[in-house]
This record gives sequence, C-alpha cells and structure tokens, in this order.
Amino acid sequence: MDAFEMGPSEPSATDISNSLPSLSANDIAQSNQEIAAMADLFATMKRALTSMRSASDRLGSQNEKLITCALDIKAAEQVCYTVF
Repeated sequence: MDAFEMGPSEPSATDISNSLPSLSANDIAQSNQEIAAMADLFATMKRALTSMRSASDRLGSQNEKLITCALDIKAAEQVCYTVF
C-alpha cells in the first residue's frame, strides 16, 4: 500500500440496506400473535401469584390461631395437673 491508498472502502447505504433482514406483513402478524401470547402468559402468572399470595396469607393466619390454641391447651393442661 503506498501513502495515498486508503483502506477498504466503507459500505454504501444501499449495501447496508440490502444486507438488513426484511420483514413481511406475515412476520409482523406472527410477532404480534407471539407478543399477545406472552402478555396472556404474564397475566395468567400474575393471577396465579395473587392467588398463591392470598392462600399463603390465609395459611399464615390459621397457623397463628393454631399456635394460640396450642398454647391455651398447654396452659389448661398445666392447670388440670396442678389441681388434680
């Protein structure tokens, strides 16, 4: 390469646009269906998570009641053993 030679030329805008993938109406429609399916999946997952959170909260409150009952029963047993 002599002093006046430039490196490889830059690709033209036409070369770049020809090398880009093209999208057809079918590709866009398919993409929209996939996006809608993903949105539906996320909505279903959100409903399931809300339901599981609600069930977990109910189990937690029932567990607290059970612990309270167990403590009351234990206290009643202590009273019965000391009286009899």
